[in-house]
Amino acid sequence: MIINKKSQAESFLAQNKPNIYISNSLSSIFSKGDSLVTNIDSEKSGSNYTNTISLNFAWSIFDGGQNKNSFKSKIADAESEKYAYENLKNVLTTSISKAYLNLKLNEEKIISSLKEIESSKESVRLSRLRYDVGISTLKDVLVRQSELSNAKSKNINAIYNYNLNIDELERLTFLDTSKNCLGSNNTKIKDTESICNI
Repeated sequence: MIINKKSQAESFLAQNKPNIYISNSLSSIFSKGDSLVTNIDSEKSGSNYTNTISLNFAWSIFDGGQNKNSFKSKIADAESEKYAYENLKNVLTTSISKAYLNLKLNEEKIISSLKEIESSKESVRLSRLRYDVGISTLKDVLVRQSELSNAKSKNINAIYNYNLNIDELERLTFLDTSKNCLGSNNTKIKDTESICNI
């Protein structure tokens, strides 16, 4: 589109340049017999050829600056489109980078929350054992169960945000996602365009 605008701009400047063209006109007349005489001689004949060559020159010297202003306007339009395109590209690049970084951040949160869940489960198990033998109080068991609930809540939030980031990347990049980024033989998918491969 930018190239098209520049071509249009150049065409306005071309209108102020001189136009030179050559034309050629050829005509011929053939006659047989005499004319305007009492005795017609049928053997008499004549011919006449006319060839006209002309050199034509046209130059619109003054147009009130209209063509020059139209040229400047189209150049400005082309520059405006160029900046709009660059701006859109920068916005998309920033948005994709941000969504991807958030995706990786939430991926790490999922992994760390899963570890926290396992650790909390073990803490709950041990605190119940201690409570059963009278070493620890019921309050200690409840605190450990609360920690386990918090770890599960963090995991759910991280998964939710991760899925939001996947959806955002799909919309921004038009790339497909696979469920776990692994093929049937547990190797990373490389033969298809996927968010997992950016």
